[in-house]
Amino acid sequence: MEPVTIISLNTYLIARYFNKGRITRPDGRASMIRALVERKKPNLALFQEVWGSGLSNLVAGMEAPSHSASSQHVKDDDGHRWQVPAHRSVLLPIAGAISEIVHTMRFRWLQTGGLYDLHDRHTSACLYRDKHTFTVSRSRSKKGVEATLWKFAAWGGDRQLLVLNTHLDPWHVLNRRRQVQEIKMFLDDTLGRLEHRGYDMAQTGVLVVGDFNVKAGSNEYDDLFAGDEGDNRKWVDLFASDQRKSSGVENEPNENGMARLVGAESAKHGTDDHTYCIRNSLVSYPKDCGRIDYAFTLERFERHRLLALDCVHAEIERQQRGEELSDHYPLIFQLIPR
Repeated sequence: MEPVTIISLNTYLIARYFNKGRITRPDGRASMIRALVERKKPNLALFQEVWGSGLSNLVAGMEAPSHSASSQHVKDDDGHRWQVPAHRSVLLPIAGAISEIVHTMRFRWLQTGGLYDLHDRHTSACLYRDKHTFTVSRSRSKKGVEATLWKFAAWGGDRQLLVLNTHLDPWHVLNRRRQVQEIKMFLDDTLGRLEHRGYDMAQTGVLVVGDFNVKAGSNEYDDLFAGDEGDNRKWVDLFASDQRKSSGVENEPNENGMARLVGAESAKHGTDDHTYCIRNSLVSYPKDCGRIDYAFTLERFERHRLLALDCVHAEIERQQRGEELSDHYPLIFQLIPR
C-alpha cells in the first residue's frame, strides 16, 4: 500500500474588481499553480478562492473527451490526466476580463464558495460530492464546505477518503465559531448519508482542509480544534509540531531547496510555519499573518469509528519573494491508512 499525495492551497484567484486596485497577477499565478500540480503530481489538489480569475490558465489544455460527458480533463504528457468537476469547467478558454467576469458570475450562481479541486484520474476517482453553504458569512461569496469521497488505487481494497474542503470568514470570530459548528453538523450528516449508501465508515478516512483564518496557538484555535484526549471529535492537526514529532516527520529542505517542513523546530525559524506570511509579497494584512491553513484528520466522530490515517510527509512550500503562487503558501502532504 502506498501513500497518496494531496495539495491544499488558497489560490487568491479572485476578480480584479474585488482586489481594491492591488496588482496580483492572477493569470500568471494560475499558470504557476498549474505548474506546481504538474511537478508534484498529487493524487488530489484542493483549492480555495478559485473565482474565475486565471481559470483558463489554471486548467490550460482542458478538453472534454467524447467518452465522458460528466467531467473535463487537463492534458499533460500522459494524456488526459487532471480532472475537474464538470460544472466548474472553463466556459471561455481565454484569459482576460471577460472570461474573469463570466466565470466569477457563474461560480457565484453555482454557490461554489470559491472551492475547487483537481484529481489525477489515473489514480483516483470521485464517488460522491455535496456542498453546504454557511448560514452566516461576512462576505457575499456563499462561503461553505464541500464534501467529496475519493477512491485511490494506491490504497486498494474498500478504503476511501472523505474530504471536507472549506474557507472560513476572516475578521469575525463569532462567524467562524458558527461555521465550524456547521462543518461538524455537515460532516455528521454526510457520514450518515454515506453509511446509508452502503459505505463502511471503518474503511473511510476523514480529512478536513482549507483556509480557516484562525491562527495556530491562539485561544480561538484551542477552543475550536484542540479538544481533550477523550473527545471523540478531536481534530488531529497534521502540521502541528507535536503531531509532526509523534509521526516521525523531520524538518528538511525539499528538492528545490525553497520549502521547509513544519515541525518542532518551527519556533527556531520564526515564521517558517506561517502559511500566510509577512515575507510573501502578496500579503495585504500583516497583522493576520500566521499558520491559518490546515489539514486535519479525525479517527472518531460521534458514533463513527473511522479509518485512521498516518501522515508520512508534510511541507509548506515557499516561493521566492515576488514569485509567489498566492498570498498563502501551499500545504503538501502524504497520507496512508494505518
